[in-house]
Amino acid sequence: MKQITLEQKRTILLDILTAVDAFCERQKICYSMACGTMLGAVRHKGFIPWDDDIDIYLPREDYTRLEDVFPDILDGKYCFASLRRTKGWHNAYGKIYDNRTYSANNKANRIAFGINIDVYPIDDVPDNEAGWQTFRKKQKKAVYDVKYKTLSLSTGNGFKRNLLLLWKKLPIMFKSREELLKKLDSLAQSNNGKGYTTCFENCQGLIQQHPFKKSLFGSIATWPFEDRVFHGFEDADAYLSNGYGDYMKLPPKEKQVLVHGYDTFWKD
Repeated sequence: MKQITLEQKRTILLDILTAVDAFCERQKICYSMACGTMLGAVRHKGFIPWDDDIDIYLPREDYTRLEDVFPDILDGKYCFASLRRTKGWHNAYGKIYDNRTYSANNKANRIAFGINIDVYPIDDVPDNEAGWQTFRKKQKKAVYDVKYKTLSLSTGNGFKRNLLLLWKKLPIMFKSREELLKKLDSLAQSNNGKGYTTCFENCQGLIQQHPFKKSLFGSIATWPFEDRVFHGFEDADAYLSNGYGDYMKLPPKEKQVLVHGYDTFWKD
């Protein structure tokens, strides 16, 4: 297999989002760039120089519709894997990937996929701080239970790390990953339809710490990103300051390193 360079990977990521953007436009599906992708659009007009992934958010109803209408293969190369669409899927959120590529990062996963963008459903959460904190505690536990179930003991981990992982695995030893994923998915959607005005990335959401206003999805704008234009929150400041604080300030040099860096290849 021929290895894909970082520059090539970023082009493939842009091509995936370009295809998804056009598809969502045709289907009247709402999405926004999110996380480091939204930050990159505002601060760098493209990828954060030390980033190599793309994230998008969809309100739950739009995410469900995307699951329903996305074809088996879009444009002959893009596939959408999600908990409801894909047997044996290992996340409570989805990924749209280029099926011509392979990732060396997914050997432990049951579904083979390559270069991909993360597709996160966004769900309601309690508006009041006490209610949010109570829910957040349950949500984080559910996310970590899935994570610990997926991780395996390894001689490369070292004794202490394996011992800690074993301790985390004990309470979920007799639960399948599928059972834990369904529990997380159900919990993620448990506050929908209750009239709350705030929302969160409930199916993952370990980096982001604070919920944001659902109304942000009501005003979507177009933002330049590299040599393309994609959808993002018109009030990007409200989203980014909520999640990152002083988001225009660059992190220290020692933290300007690839977080997701892993080898990717063209399939033979």
